[in-house]
Amino acid sequence: MEEAARQDARPQGTAAGRHRQMMRIARWALALAACVALYALLDFAGVPWWVRSELPKLVAERAGATASLGEVHFNPFTCVLELGDFELRRDARPPLLGFAGLIVDLGFWRSLGGTLQFDAIGLAEPFARIVIDREGRLNLAELFPSQVGHQATPPFHIGRLTVKQGRLDFKARASWTCSARRNSSNGVTR
Repeated sequence: MEEAARQDARPQGTAAGRHRQMMRIARWALALAACVALYALLDFAGVPWWVRSELPKLVAERAGATASLGEVHFNPFTCVLELGDFELRRDARPPLLGFAGLIVDLGFWRSLGGTLQFDAIGLAEPFARIVIDREGRLNLAELFPSQVGHQATPPFHIGRLTVKQGRLDFKARASWTCSARRNSSNGVTR
């Protein structure tokens, strides 16, 4: 009986004990790797699928316009979203807004503090077609009519904003009058 008690008191340094411990560690490592792989698969494929399917619905619902979108990529490990070839159209007319590329780098961990943090936003070749009609209405104002009771924009911070090769087409169809006055002493028109 004393010998059995001594054997139980000995450390489990046997090969079988070490093997069980290694197998337990291996199972946990495999489970962790499976979770990371599932996270990556869902985000690398799931987020682009969701953006492609929901963005046109959201634009149609909120702006009464049609949105088209090219490539969508999301890296779940860096929290970077890339959108390509976006256009916003109304009817069969040329697009009102768009861009060739948009990269949004979300500062995920800093955003947990309550303020949405963007480390960087890069916009490549954005364009807008602004038209003021004969009645003096702005075409872009029709996209987002004022809504009673809408929620305020939550606080956010953008670390770096980059815009490359933007284009703005402006056309005024309204008849505006402008008064000019000439200063006779220096010939400057105001």
